[in-house]
Amino acid sequence: MVEVKRPRVAALGLDDAQVTAIHPMCGDLRIAGDLRSYTQRYNLKETDIVVAADFQVSSLPKGVHILATGSSRIGQWRQGSAGFQDFIGLARTNHTNTERELRVSFACPPIYSALAGRLLSDLTDTKEPPPTVWTSEHEAFREALVETSFGLLIAARLQLAEPESPVVHTRPLVEPVALLLPEVSNLSEWFRAFLTDIHEIDPFRVPQLPPSLSNPADWYTPEEAALAERIAAIGLQSERLAVEQMQLEDELAAENLKADAGIRRAIWGYGDELVEAVSEILGDLGFRVLDMDAGLEKGAQRHEDLRLTLETLSDWEAIVEVKGYSNGTKTNDARQIRENRERYREEKGRFPDLTIWLANPFRDMDPSSRTRPGSREQEAAAIIDAIHVLSTDLYNQWALVMRGRVDKHDVVASLTDAEPGLWCPVPWPQDT
Repeated sequence: MVEVKRPRVAALGLDDAQVTAIHPMCGDLRIAGDLRSYTQRYNLKETDIVVAADFQVSSLPKGVHILATGSSRIGQWRQGSAGFQDFIGLARTNHTNTERELRVSFACPPIYSALAGRLLSDLTDTKEPPPTVWTSEHEAFREALVETSFGLLIAARLQLAEPESPVVHTRPLVEPVALLLPEVSNLSEWFRAFLTDIHEIDPFRVPQLPPSLSNPADWYTPEEAALAERIAAIGLQSERLAVEQMQLEDELAAENLKADAGIRRAIWGYGDELVEAVSEILGDLGFRVLDMDAGLEKGAQRHEDLRLTLETLSDWEAIVEVKGYSNGTKTNDARQIRENRERYREEKGRFPDLTIWLANPFRDMDPSSRTRPGSREQEAAAIIDAIHVLSTDLYNQWALVMRGRVDKHDVVASLTDAEPGLWCPVPWPQDT
């Protein structure tokens, strides 16, 4: 008998990065270009969820939950009276919107409120008004997530009424849900929230809550790791320790939130947030860190992001340029880093002892699934006499140092002694 792994997810029209991002949360991920090619290989009756980009279908897949991004059309245009065309179906994207003032809807379900706020911020930063969503669903079955000031839908959750059937079902019927979104850069976060939503109403199709990370233990702070180890030990003890276990789980949850808002921005962040997290890590490793942008007047010439010195090495100095990328490292940033080195030489009469190109590529993806840098990044860094350092590698080294698994002097030495190109961090110690 074939083992059924739920949720069984149809990924339609997604790019490679999107597929990689949602893969760890799927029981069985099936990839296709569109619904037609999908149904040539799979049966919709054996599908739990459709995740699609630019979803264009003439009729609604029955009994399947849908997460659609981009330009969606579920239904079709038909020639109506007086030469006008009528749209028959569930929903479609309208690109003629001119309303620019947006808000998170009061009706937005709490599970999506934070993501709706981020989407609102992203849309507000764009120059053009966003497309809206027209839906035929009655308001009782429709919840706006983000809307215009006059109530036009930008993102919405629809409860899809299933037609009554004479077929006898072996489990309670659940009305499917459709989540209709504009293009988003953080599909994995929306998918995680969507799975949580569906789990609450349809545990048959989504029997387990999605993990916050595919391999959480790989990304614990020292505090989280210590708590997790104690939790595992408590599980082997008697029932009298149940109260303590619950207390520790609450503390671990609090540490998760603290880490996500603090040091773990080195994994997800970009811009000033990434610079702040990296500065904290480098300071903990023993470097004296100078923020070169601090106190600069508007319009003043900018330098590299950070300068590093070491108390143990007099006259030694490094420059650090910190970059966060939605996709892979942009190797043309090598030009800016080379210019920073030349500016340093004009100022000091010599090149810096070390140039660090500190990158956080694929920052919206689960860090365990990100593609490692290769020859392209190696060559770009080596040409400008810099070392290419991943912020995730630096975070891992920091965590090992703070947990006492690696000596911080070994980490510092691995940086100061590194040859131009890709940085190889201190190897992870093997558990004994």
